[in-house]
Amino acid sequence: MAQQLDHERLIVCQKSVSFVAWWAHLCDRLPRAVDASDHSTRACSGVVVTIAEGSGTRSLKSRCQLYDSAYGSSLECAACLDILEALGLITSDHVRDGKEQLVEIVSMLIGMRSDSEQRLLARESLEANGGYLSGERRQYFDHEELRVYRRSLDLVSWIDDFVGAAVLQPAMRRDLDKLATSVVLNIAEGNGKFASRDRCRFIGYSRNSALRIAATLDVLHAREGLPPEPMREAKTVIASVVRMLSAWENSLRDDA
Repeated sequence: MAQQLDHERLIVCQKSVSFVAWWAHLCDRLPRAVDASDHSTRACSGVVVTIAEGSGTRSLKSRCQLYDSAYGSSLECAACLDILEALGLITSDHVRDGKEQLVEIVSMLIGMRSDSEQRLLARESLEANGGYLSGERRQYFDHEELRVYRRSLDLVSWIDDFVGAAVLQPAMRRDLDKLATSVVLNIAEGNGKFASRDRCRFIGYSRNSALRIAATLDVLHAREGLPPEPMREAKTVIASVVRMLSAWENSLRDDA
């Protein structure tokens, strides 16, 4: 038997590799390709690579940064599962199976990072991001309870319905899909960041993507003559997402 490298002995690395295999099997059965599936394929592979790199570095600061990156990528994978469910491409059973694996990975990454460096900031103000949702469905990660996160999933569903009904160029379809996916993923990853500065950065990415969706819809309305009513519906969702993201970012800057 070949001698194992240090990272190969880590249970978190072994579980991450298992998740990569599980995800590949799931993607093979998807009825169509969307940005969330491509993004998570890259993200889950990145978790394994980053853990390996982190275990091999001697720098405490670099190790913390790498484990933080792997943690963020794991949260992105969880958000991608929510997106695929919102699009009707996978079932709630698939989401549960995937998130139960990711919960173990994330918990171990948090422990590894905490062993290297203490957590820098407490959780953000609940009121700033719209508070938490309550319900019977189990929540696996903190970001799933954020109202802004759930609202961003509503935006993903709307974009998918709109793209399916409107006559658009393939490039425009891909752009809207990527932008809507970006809104969701950056909320998930930003909420998992330890430093206030990093959280603000990802919240800003998410807000910018939402604003780009609004601008793209304006362009389509002007250029293609699309009816105004669906646009108003989308702008209502986008406006609520942008307001909550802006309030969240402002509260973090005030705390800092």
